[in-house]
Amino acid sequence: MTGGAGYIGSHVVRAFSHVGLGVVVLDDLSGGHRVRSHGCAVSRGQCGGHQIGGRTLSEHQITGVVHLAGFKYAGVSVTRPVHTHEQNVTGTVHLLAAMAAKG
Repeated sequence: MTGGAGYIGSHVVRAFSHVGLGVVVLDDLSGGHRVRSHGCAVSRGQCGGHQIGGRTLSEHQITGVVHLAGFKYAGVSVTRPVHTHEQNVTGTVHLLAAMAAKG
């Protein structure tokens, strides 16, 4: 799960764990906290990293992805639009490409 160390992601991690689903959190921890991963494996990095997403998918035999990573603050998207686009849009495209490559 990308963004699993953030506020919303941590609730999804807890719900999945509660019903016995294994979870691997992929998060750069820029807005989240490792403690929110509820003891699940944490792969630190950005989901849009050209290699981190694919490596995480391979290392943990991921069969499904919940994508909750991204910058959410409107102010930042105005003051740093290219950075926000890279993180939210381009990052998602790279994640999807890694998922497609891993089947």
